[in-house]
Amino acid sequence: MSEVTITTGSLSQAQKEVVQKQVMFALKDLTRNVLFKYAEKVNFEPKSDTYTWRKYALKSKTSSHLIEGVTPEGLEYGLTDYSVKVYQEGNFIPLTDKMLKYGIDQQLAIASELLGEDAEERMAGLLSAIVFGGTNVRYAQGSADRAAVLSGTKGITVADLNKIKADMRRRKVKSINGKYIFVASPEILGDIKNLEGVNKSWIDVEKYGDQSDIIDGEVGTFLGFRFVEFLDVPVYNTYVHGCIVFGEGAFGTVAIDGEDAAGGFDVIYHAPGESGANDPLNQRGSIGWKHNGFNGRILRDEALLRYEVYHDEAVASSEMTDSSRTHYNSASGNIVPTLTKGTNIAEIEVIGNVAPGNLLKVTAKAGSGYHLASTVWTTASFAGVDLIQGTAGDATIFVQVKKDASAVTLVAANAVSD
Repeated sequence: MSEVTITTGSLSQAQKEVVQKQVMFALKDLTRNVLFKYAEKVNFEPKSDTYTWRKYALKSKTSSHLIEGVTPEGLEYGLTDYSVKVYQEGNFIPLTDKMLKYGIDQQLAIASELLGEDAEERMAGLLSAIVFGGTNVRYAQGSADRAAVLSGTKGITVADLNKIKADMRRRKVKSINGKYIFVASPEILGDIKNLEGVNKSWIDVEKYGDQSDIIDGEVGTFLGFRFVEFLDVPVYNTYVHGCIVFGEGAFGTVAIDGEDAAGGFDVIYHAPGESGANDPLNQRGSIGWKHNGFNGRILRDEALLRYEVYHDEAVASSEMTDSSRTHYNSASGNIVPTLTKGTNIAEIEVIGNVAPGNLLKVTAKAGSGYHLASTVWTTASFAGVDLIQGTAGDATIFVQVKKDASAVTLVAANAVSD
């Protein structure tokens, strides 16, 4: 895997190495992603913002024996273009001089890791949305549509698996190393393993004779499928899960240096003081990521099937709320800082979590019924935090939870009603 490009004139070599390490650690998750792994990846030379796959297929077939001395008519073939527009992707994290100067929670390293996570999730999410958005769909147990799957509680069956495999074969979809890839949520994979008779033929991934080509998330093989656990699957109406079954050449991705997740990927750092008149006191900087061109598309509808199936338990959110956490480990022991959003606060973004020592990004309702007074933000506006960055007129500020805080209250004292 090639290294990401670091665009800066302000980082030392040691800092660049930290950024490289943190960003690429997160990007490796993209290269292990089952969809990215089996996408038909191509390099894109940006002469335009569009890439086209060209697929050839025979339009006629040999239909008679050769006749001595007679030249046959020959075969005809057709060409189909599959085009996709390639977009730049990216985002950034704001930094302040105080955050960097005092090394609060090693902000440069933390921001770099978060950038890599954001890039991986963005690009993986784009590909997932494309693949799961295909038009070739089968509903569990012969249901007419998604609503029928839900109302009839139609779960997965061995009969459905056999029909899917037969459908793939009849469409002449090439398998991948002898098997089709079946991508599903942990809940549906659990349902499969609990089906009657499956345990007699199911082979756990740990028992494979050849461990050299195991897919990240692969759990086992059964009935000609390799089953892969995948968390980024759509769940419709809480109980209906989307699964994907595919063979060779079903979909593709196009990117700068498309064989490598780091190809065409830049990390851009601006230190406080590099923005000229827009940062007169050298207070604000940023670090961001940009990919110079990425997208994907389905290339063979017949080689990709979305299978929608019922699971009898609602899918719980993976996001933990502060109220569901049991404790934080801080300098003063295990405490539970409660977070109260003031009436004049529009948004609170928690950088990490609401633990002592961590950061909060706070935005007032400026322009939405409130405006900011001319005075600077002060710690008197809050409880349980220290002011990190905030000047007169700033709608967004950064605060740090105090080490001994048992509660955090954010009340924008100088955000006044219009």
